[in-house]
Amino acid sequence: MTLPPAGGELGGLVPLLVDWADAAHPSQTAASGMRLLSLTGFHPDVALIQRCLTAVGEDLDIQERPEPGLHAVLVTPAGEVDLQ
Repeated sequence: MTLPPAGGELGGLVPLLVDWADAAHPSQTAASGMRLLSLTGFHPDVALIQRCLTAVGEDLDIQERPEPGLHAVLVTPAGEVDLQ
């Protein structure tokens, strides 16, 4: 989940903050067997996204590209999976 884009300028790269209260965090109950190897964000205004992420206490490798996006690499029992 991410914050709604402010005129599209954040590109879905700034996370929505969730208080799980007494419920188990989904990472504790999700199926096992996969792990996140890397996560990279792309955005035309790297400084804007870094400021927003810092403001919510998050860190993510952001690289400059014309269009916002994410690139994740997962390690699975069947090998690495590349999601773009």
